[in-house]
Amino acid sequence: MWLPSFFVFVVYVSGYLFLLFAAICLACGFYYLAELVEEYTSAAKKVLRVVILIMLGVFVVLWAYERFYFVYCAIGFVSHVTYYQLLKSFPFLQPKTLPFIGSGIMFVINNVAWYRYFHENYNMFYNYRLSPTPSIASFFLLCVWMVPIGFFVSLTVNDSVLPGAGLDAPSSSRDSESKEKKSKSLVAATVFETVKYLKKLVGREDSRGILESTRSSFLDGGVQATRSGVRDTGIDTDK
Repeated sequence: MWLPSFFVFVVYVSGYLFLLFAAICLACGFYYLAELVEEYTSAAKKVLRVVILIMLGVFVVLWAYERFYFVYCAIGFVSHVTYYQLLKSFPFLQPKTLPFIGSGIMFVINNVAWYRYFHENYNMFYNYRLSPTPSIASFFLLCVWMVPIGFFVSLTVNDSVLPGAGLDAPSSSRDSESKEKKSKSLVAATVFETVKYLKKLVGREDSRGILESTRSSFLDGGVQATRSGVRDTGIDTDK
């Protein structure tokens, strides 16, 4: 009678747990990167520009020195050139604009092209004495996915960037109107709460002021009436 291996069961359970923990770590990493990009938007733009320029140089070296196929290196080069166009409106990335659509198309083409290249030249890793799977994953992470991930985490900056931060405004009037409405609503809410608080304070002061003014007017009226009565009797009050 055949019985399933307990070791295989442990391996499968451990493997799925590893994938779960890896997904959680990846999500936490993306969240932390998004927080950094929101806090240091100008620095993130400079870092992305430098990384794109480095990647352009990497593809040139892969073609000229490592003799990689020109077509695949050209696809990677053109992909990063399209990514560079997104920096003009960074961090305001508009999905309906031509640079964004072109970057998405080139990202897909770049992934398919390099997957096909490594599939057709699988034995090259043994010539370099490298393990194929980790090497392919490392290449994709650096040369294919790094820059798109940087733009992906910056999508959260669209709704959280502060005005007057020295960044380029979005070209779409709809976005500017929505941001203006948000700022006006925030200002209106702040003013409303401030006025409400001041009304409470002023209401207390007014009640106290009314009592004091009533008391003083009553006393002043009594004094004036007394003086007028004395004057009518002919008595000199100055003495």
